[in-house]
Amino acid sequence: MTNYHKLSVIIPAYNENDIILPMLNECISSLSSINHEIILVDDGSSDGTFEKVRKFSECHRNIKIVNYGGNHGKGFAIRYGFKYATGDLVAFIDADLNLHPGQIVKLMEYMDRTGADVVVGSKRHPSSKVNYPLKRKIMSEIYYILVKSLFGVPVKDTQVGLKLYRRKVLEHIFPKVLVKRYAFDIEMLANAQRLGYKIIEAPVELNMGFSNRVNMNAIWNMLIDTAAVFYRMNIIHYYDRQDYDAVSERPSSDTLRSIPPGYPEDITLSSLPSEYLGDRTSIVKPGYPGVLPAIEKDLLRGNTDKMIYNPRNIPTQEHSDLKYDH
Repeated sequence: MTNYHKLSVIIPAYNENDIILPMLNECISSLSSINHEIILVDDGSSDGTFEKVRKFSECHRNIKIVNYGGNHGKGFAIRYGFKYATGDLVAFIDADLNLHPGQIVKLMEYMDRTGADVVVGSKRHPSSKVNYPLKRKIMSEIYYILVKSLFGVPVKDTQVGLKLYRRKVLEHIFPKVLVKRYAFDIEMLANAQRLGYKIIEAPVELNMGFSNRVNMNAIWNMLIDTAAVFYRMNIIHYYDRQDYDAVSERPSSDTLRSIPPGYPEDITLSSLPSEYLGDRTSIVKPGYPGVLPAIEKDLLRGNTDKMIYNPRNIPTQEHSDLKYDH
């Protein structure tokens, strides 16, 4: 395989204590011939997942374990994990081993062969080998028809927990992604298509049960989130506003400030000294590297036009060429 230097694998995990080490060992074994890093994002687990992986990572330098407190959903976890990714290819895979991580290599081969920007693992690909309940098959078919009607995304299955993106696609899309839980995948793919990126499907091998985490409430929330994406894309044209990375003005070096490491994670804008606020508008967007959680909430609500950076995550100078608009 060519056209890449490093692969970042982001694994969102919530209460996966029993399976997480086998999953990580399979990742390490399957990707041993590839320059890669593994980013495990703990989404507020209460069963010791974080502690187990933290200890395991001490013996594996290419594994990063991060968390943020609380359960915010798969989409939030993936977006948060991307802050720590350094690869020019980025894969997302679920932590439950329903999908073997060795299949990431297959997606890379498809990307290399076709020149695609996004490769989506698909249960509906003719070469896929899947074993999942009839009830789930029916729901998948209905949702496929809905998504095709609303967005025209050129894939038959958007929900499999295995996808591969070129980094440039994520850098372009993540600044405007709002969904944190149920329709995160379709928001990502619909925007990738809107921006002209090439999306293809690849076959997967999948063996799964109908998890009790997927219930009627989750299905209802998925439909609501999907409708919200459609509304933002086709009614108010939220995604068509000026792209965040298209602003050419470069802020001066004294515009960027840093929050001292001693400040707590739950610090709010009102409690920050003025010297730690930038003097230009909207230098940082919610979800971008370096934004503290409580301040991200302020940004999402539109309560501030100021810039904040957290040097505990990403040094400010790495992003000194960015200027964002609300």
